[in-house]
Amino acid sequence: MNNEQELAYLEDSTNYMTPQMFQEYKWGLRRLEPFTCPKGRPPMPSFDYVVMFEVQYGCGLRITEVLQLIKEDFDLQHKILKLYNPKTKKGGYQKTTLPPYLIPTLENYLARFSNSDQVFPINRQNAWRYAKDAGRLAGLSIFEEHENHDIEGVWTHMFRKACSKRMSLFPPTRGLPRIPKTFIFLLLPEEMMRPLKL
Repeated sequence: MNNEQELAYLEDSTNYMTPQMFQEYKWGLRRLEPFTCPKGRPPMPSFDYVVMFEVQYGCGLRITEVLQLIKEDFDLQHKILKLYNPKTKKGGYQKTTLPPYLIPTLENYLARFSNSDQVFPINRQNAWRYAKDAGRLAGLSIFEEHENHDIEGVWTHMFRKACSKRMSLFPPTRGLPRIPKTFIFLLLPEEMMRPLKL
């Protein structure tokens, strides 16, 4: 890439994944061949990666939190997800809201697991590679500049940042209390509310 191409790329890139970009990203996820894990675990099917990144994007989780989830962490009836041993180390577990549009997909998806089964049985490196390659396949121009290094393309922490950014776009309304972030999903665009097809 010459300097002119690099400048054009940087001008067209973003460090935030919009809902439209996420739809394009899922297109890339569905078309990637599954990777094999160095530990010899069987790879997850591409649909499992779609569900995994939907949960991360919708709930704003760290990738390690997503990969530690077991079936009984999902309380679909109350739309609650329990996170044990989160990075904040507050002890016990923390709860976060599951987006309502994910509930039908998760009902079908989780039916094949027993309560103690790890839902996404891959490692961080595998998730990172899959995220990176799916973004590349979808043609997403994403770039983030840091003091010590730059990140080009999709990376797993981007989904957490995108969730936070989406929720920050809902300012308080004058005279009304601020909408709790757990109810933001009621205001998402309709295309985000459709369940995934199995």
